[in-house]
Amino acid sequence: MLTNNQTLTYLQMGCNKIDDKGIKLVANALKKNKILKNSLIGYCEIGTKSAKYLAKIFQTNSTLMVLDLCHNQIMDDGVIAIIDALNLSDYSYII
Repeated sequence: MLTNNQTLTYLQMGCNKIDDKGIKLVANALKKNKILKNSLIGYCEIGTKSAKYLAKIFQTNSTLMVLDLCHNQIMDDGVIAIIDALNLSDYSYII
């Protein structure tokens, strides 16, 4: 469903036990989405692997304005991957 969705602009997955496997599936499904504006993924028990999966999406999405990854277990490597990806686009608000 997400794989072919070209209209999704708001993704709220917060407060769910998605974990790294779930984020990998979501990230793979969103690879083609170029219009996502809000991504709320706080309190999802995701870690560094998830951050790296998400970073790949953020490299090609230039419309993301809000990214909420609060209260997860993302370590330095994951944060660096996201920061590197965000440097490729113009983002307005990151939590």
